[in-house]
Amino acid sequence: MHISTSSSHINLHNYLITVVGEIPCIFVSLFLVDNIIFGRKRSLVIFNLFGSISHLLFSFTHSVIIGSISNFFMKNVFLIVDPLTTETYSTRIRMKGYNFCAGLGKLGSVVMPYIVFPLDEWNRSSVYILLSLLMLLEGLTV
Repeated sequence: MHISTSSSHINLHNYLITVVGEIPCIFVSLFLVDNIIFGRKRSLVIFNLFGSISHLLFSFTHSVIIGSISNFFMKNVFLIVDPLTTETYSTRIRMKGYNFCAGLGKLGSVVMPYIVFPLDEWNRSSVYILLSLLMLLEGLTV
């Protein structure tokens, strides 16, 4: 199997641009989480809603820049969820919730190919639309 250097260079370049979207996440989340106006819950809602919008835009454009922006919002959601749960719930409840989510995550990894691969074969954008809807649902739930 021969891999073209120009296509692998483009794929590596696209990957690096997407990863660069994660660099400012730590600084932005540090600023917003301890800010009196935003706080943890509002920041989580904002990042979920903007992440939902950016994933929806990415599903139609497949732009690397919008993918990087989507990655930025998604990474911030993960950075804010951990401190929010440790401050909101006691250790006993948090450990039960963590183990429950870990179990659901393992179940999800088994079920995921049966959902995502048919969606991808049907329409490549449908996977990102589903992710967008799930992030919107999470943002509204918070």
